[in-house]
Amino acid sequence: MNILYQIFIDPFVQMGTAPDLLVQTLWEGLVAGVLYALIALGFVLIFKASGVFNFAQGIMVVFAAMSLVALHGVGIPAFLALALTFAIMLALAWGVERLVLLAEPDLAPGDCRIEWADGGLSREKARTEAAIGEAVAGYLAVRRNGQT
Repeated sequence: MNILYQIFIDPFVQMGTAPDLLVQTLWEGLVAGVLYALIALGFVLIFKASGVFNFAQGIMVVFAAMSLVALHGVGIPAFLALALTFAIMLALAWGVERLVLLAEPDLAPGDCRIEWADGGLSREKARTEAAIGEAVAGYLAVRRNGQT
């Protein structure tokens, strides 16, 4: 019974005797909630735009947050840690682009790799632009005919 008291009751008793603990707990909850909301917003935006769940951008946000916390935890001032986190994330994004997206030697710098929701894969910029043009033309044709 003592363990249940320590888990469920004692933290609230401590918050009542130390108001700064209550404020700290509320602040940490708010920050965690904002971080989760931003990650969820990214998931929704990517899914609505492409129809595919992409968990990579959420992991990038978490990696950035953990980098910031780790840098600040070793004694680097907050603003410098923030600047270093931006530099780390830029380097990581550049590395992902070079190693994952442009890793094939036959891809020219103007070409791209887009995985469509239906599983099709296009690597040439001209084919991608043509597919986007067809989708836009179809959408505009439907809108002109008054269909929704």
